[in-house]
Amino acid sequence: MYLSTFETYIFVKNQNKMFKFFTIFVILTGFASTTMNAQFSQPKNPWIMGFGVNLINDSVEGGNGLLDFSDRYHYHMPFSLSIEKKFNTLLGLNLGLNNNRYLEGKIINNRIVDEDIRFFAADLGLRFYPSNLWTNPERTNYELFGTGGISLTFLDGDSSPNFFIGPGVNIYLSDNWWFQGQGLAKITLDNRIDGSNYLQVNIGVIYKFLDDTRCGCY
Repeated sequence: MYLSTFETYIFVKNQNKMFKFFTIFVILTGFASTTMNAQFSQPKNPWIMGFGVNLINDSVEGGNGLLDFSDRYHYHMPFSLSIEKKFNTLLGLNLGLNNNRYLEGKIINNRIVDEDIRFFAADLGLRFYPSNLWTNPERTNYELFGTGGISLTFLDGDSSPNFFIGPGVNIYLSDNWWFQGQGLAKITLDNRIDGSNYLQVNIGVIYKFLDDTRCGCY
């Protein structure tokens, strides 16, 4: 299938816009992390790996359908991977990769899907841990965080940038292993593909690569 000169121009223009968007976000993220690290630097700021599953709801309006798991949540090989770098006890930078599939017969945007649609999303965002303001990070058995950033969503190969925001929680299992859950509301920044506003739920475990100086008493 050949693209016209105008279509090629629009495609290249959109790709350049997404590249510039990510570049600006990475620069601002680096500046923020450097500033926060200088002010709140701690000796124990681990790398964190995460593994789990994701559920996608692409048909929530005004709270309707939020708990309709049978018809509105999509989950088919819903694997998620993440990596996070903690800059200090309050701030981290997280990259998440999510694979899923919109399933035939379920609902997106209040219409029934007539065929399966491949789903993939890459999320890059900052995480802020407010609970570490009132708990001892060395001894706490839970962490509350809020996250926000940008995402690229791919549906059958077509991509669209999103802004996302949402809450999350880590619950202590052992010094290294924690349970993690988060919910992300994703809002499209470009209406080129259908179904780019959606709710994403992630559930899984994380592994903290701790140094030898961390207190292990909880």
